[in-house]
Amino acid sequence: MLLPEFRRFQEQTLSRLDLLNQMSNVSTSLEVRVQTLSDQHRNLTQELTQLRDTTTQELDVLNDRSSKLQKKNKRMEGRLASLERGLRHRQGQGSRQTQRLSQEQGESLSSLTLELQGQEGRLDSLEAQREELLVGLRGLQESLREQDLRMSRLEGRLGELLQGNVISSRGSERTGDPLTSNLTPQDTAPPRRTQASRGQSPRQDTQTYYQPQPQANIQPQPYSQPHPKPNFQPKHTKDRRMRTRLQPPPPHPTQPPSESQEERKRLGERGQESPRPGRPQQGPKPQSVEETREEGEMERRRGDEVWRRSEVTRTEMRRGEEERTERRRGEEERTQWRKEEEERTERRKEEEERTERRKEEGERTERRRGEEERTQRRKEEEERTERRKEEEERTERRKEEEERTERRKEEEAQTERRKEEEEMKGEESQIQNLLQLPVRHKIPLQHIPRREATICNVDSMLLFPSASSENYVTFSRSFPALPELSVCLWLRVDVGYVGTLLSYATEDNDNKLVLYGRNSSSSSSSTPSRATLDFVVGDPAYRELPVDSVLDGCWHHLCVLWSSIQGRFWHYTDRRLTSAGSRFRKGYEVPGGGIVVLGAEQDSQGGGFDPTEGFVGRLAGFTVWDRVLSPGEVTGVATGRGVPRGVVLELGDVDGVHGEVQQVACECLEHCS
Repeated sequence: MLLPEFRRFQEQTLSRLDLLNQMSNVSTSLEVRVQTLSDQHRNLTQELTQLRDTTTQELDVLNDRSSKLQKKNKRMEGRLASLERGLRHRQGQGSRQTQRLSQEQGESLSSLTLELQGQEGRLDSLEAQREELLVGLRGLQESLREQDLRMSRLEGRLGELLQGNVISSRGSERTGDPLTSNLTPQDTAPPRRTQASRGQSPRQDTQTYYQPQPQANIQPQPYSQPHPKPNFQPKHTKDRRMRTRLQPPPPHPTQPPSESQEERKRLGERGQESPRPGRPQQGPKPQSVEETREEGEMERRRGDEVWRRSEVTRTEMRRGEEERTERRRGEEERTQWRKEEEERTERRKEEEERTERRKEEGERTERRRGEEERTQRRKEEEERTERRKEEEERTERRKEEEERTERRKEEEAQTERRKEEEEMKGEESQIQNLLQLPVRHKIPLQHIPRREATICNVDSMLLFPSASSENYVTFSRSFPALPELSVCLWLRVDVGYVGTLLSYATEDNDNKLVLYGRNSSSSSSSTPSRATLDFVVGDPAYRELPVDSVLDGCWHHLCVLWSSIQGRFWHYTDRRLTSAGSRFRKGYEVPGGGIVVLGAEQDSQGGGFDPTEGFVGRLAGFTVWDRVLSPGEVTGVATGRGVPRGVVLELGDVDGVHGEVQQVACECLEHCS
C-alpha cells in the first residue's frame, strides 16, 4: 500500500515542480520584457531631453539673431540719419559758399568797373593832350620850315658878302697896294660845305675852308636851300655847323700876322673894323659880319628852342604811346583775368556738378545697400520660414513614425501576448497530458536564458547571402535636397571586400551618392591593394575611405558624414574618427527625388546592376540624416543610446526585398544572427 501512495506523491511532486519551472520561465520572459520596456522608456526620455535641449539652443540662436538684426536696423537708421544730416549740412555750406563767391565776384566786378571807368577817363584826357601836342608839333614844324628858309637866305647873303670881299682883296694884291698887308675880319670867309656834302646828313658833313683861287675861277655859287632836318637831329650838330660857318680861316702865309682874336672880338662888339696902317678908318657898313653872326646866333637859339620843343613833343608822344601800350596791356590783363575768372567759375560749377553727382551716387549706393539688406532680410526670413516648415514637417513625420512604431510595438505586444497565451494553453495541455502519462515519460523543461542585449536601435537586419544582380533592396521614400548628410549602419562582411552598400541615382546622373567597395580580386593588378570604400558625391568627385578593419567577419559600426557648407567629410569606424578631408564638393547639393538602393550599384536609374559589385553579408541599423552628426551623437548611435533627430531614411521605409535577400526583425544587434 505504501508504494502506490509514494508513487502518487512523487508524481504530484514532479507535476508541481514542472508547474514551478513553467512559472519561472514565464516570470523570466516578463522580466525581460519589462527591462526592454524600461530601456525604451529611458531612450525616449533621452530623446525628448535632447530634443528639448536642441530646441532651446535653436530658440536661443534665433533670439540672438533677432537681437543682432534689431541692432543692425538701429545702426542703419543711425547711419541714414547721420547721412541725411551731413547732406543737409553740405547743402547749406554749398549755398553759403555760392553766396560768398557771388558776393566776391560782384565786388571784384564793381571794383574793376570803377577802375575801367577811371582808365577810360585817363585815356580821354591823354587823347586830348595828344591832339594838343599834335597841333603844337605841326606849328613847330611850320616854324622850323620858316627858320630854315631864313637860314638859307642868310647863308646866301653871307656868301655874297664874302665873295665880294675876296674879289676886292685880290684886286688890291694885283695893284700892289701896300695897304693889303693886314686882313680884316671882313676878308675872312666862313667855312662852307662842299657841293658834294650839301645833301648829306649832319653827321656826315665835312668842313672845308675857303682857299684863294685865281680871279678868273671865282664865280658866285648859288646857294641851294638846305634840306629840312629830321626831328631826331641832335642839338650839338647845329651849333657846330654855325661855329664852322662863322669861324675865320687861318692867315695867308704871304700876309703879315693879323691882330689878336681878343682885339678883333672887341672891335667887332663895337661894330668897327681894325684900322689899317696908312689908311683912314671908314664908318660901319650897313650889315657887317658881326651882325650876321648875331643873327646866326639868334637863329641858332631859335632852332635850339624849336628842337627842344620838338623833343618835348616827341617825349609827350612817347609817353602817350607808352600809356596806350599800358592801356592795351591793362585791357589784355583784364580780358585775361575775366577769362581766368570765367574758367574758375566753370571749374567751380564742374566741381559742384561732380560733387552733386558723387552725392547722388552715394545716395544711390546707400539705397542699393539698403535694398540689398532688405532683400537679404527677406531671404533670411523666408529661409527661416522654410526651415520652420521643414522642422514642422519633420516633427509631423517623426510623430507619424512614432505612432507607427507604437502601433507596431502594440501589435507585436499583442502578438506576443497571443503567442504567450497559446503557449500557456499548450503548456497547460501538455501538463494535463503529462499528468495522464506514466512517470517514466515525464521530462522536466529546462530554462535557456537569453543573452543580454545593449544595442537595441537597429530595428531590423538585411541578409545578403551572395553577390547577384537580383539581390538588392529598394525603399518607398527618396531623399530630399541634401546640402549636408550623415549615413550610419552596422555591417558584417562575409567576403574579402565590402561591395556596394548604398547607391542613389537620378535621371541626369546614376552616381549622385554612392558607397562602393571595389572587389580587388576582380582587378587585373597583380600587386595586393588596400581595401577602400569609394565615397562618391556627384560623380566624378569622390574620396577613398579605408575599410581594412571591417573585413574580419564581425559586426562593425560605420558612419560617413559630409557638409557642402564647409566642404568637408568625416569617416568613423566603431566610434573612432578613421579619416577626414576638406575641399570636397563645397557649395554642392545632392538633389532629391531619385531612387535609393542597398546592396547593388545602379548604372541606370533603378537598374543596370553588376553582380561583381554586389554586397555579401549583413546590414543592420541603416539610417540617413539631413545634417552632420556631432561626435557625441555618433558615439550614442554606435552604443545604442537612441537615434538622433533629422532622420530622412531608415530600414523601416523598405519597400521591396529582391532576390535572395532576407529581412529579419530584431530590435537589438545582439539578437541578429
